[in-house]
Amino acid sequence: SPRMVMPYAAHPDMILFHQDEPFQLLAGTSQAVEFEVRCNSPGPRQTKIHLVDIKTRELVGAWLLQIEPSIPEVKRTYSVDLPLGRSANRKIVFQNPLKDPVVYLVRSSNPQIAEVREVHLPLAGHEKAPIRLRFPAKHAASYSEVFVFVTDTEERDSSCLLIRVRYA
Repeated sequence: SPRMVMPYAAHPDMILFHQDEPFQLLAGTSQAVEFEVRCNSPGPRQTKIHLVDIKTRELVGAWLLQIEPSIPEVKRTYSVDLPLGRSANRKIVFQNPLKDPVVYLVRSSNPQIAEVREVHLPLAGHEKAPIRLRFPAKHAASYSEVFVFVTDTEERDSSCLLIRVRYA
């Protein structure tokens, strides 16, 4: 008999399923479950995906994913020097390279170092606008590298920016 099932990820911020609704699974058949993997940093990691019967809460299937993301292609690099003991805000100008209007999603590989202030960045064709970042106060000298990922909601365009942050 058919079951209504739903996929779940152990790391929902890393695994994004293409369907938001349960789907029907017939006995003795297979079904594709489409998802995206989004990693904020390079290096190997594991995560689990579970397929659960939504009525009985029975585990129907489970998979262990081995993921080894590579370092993304960096389009631009920025250096940010910050004083110790104070938080700071900085802007990075970004331009829509497309002729069409686009809404970009902006995310940081490490929000504890560089937090994106506005996740959605709507831009007209070829328009420029600032990406606003907040850097929390640090009380010891340090150096960090953070990726800022800028992807349009239709995935026609994406950019990776590297922010080199130095507290001194």
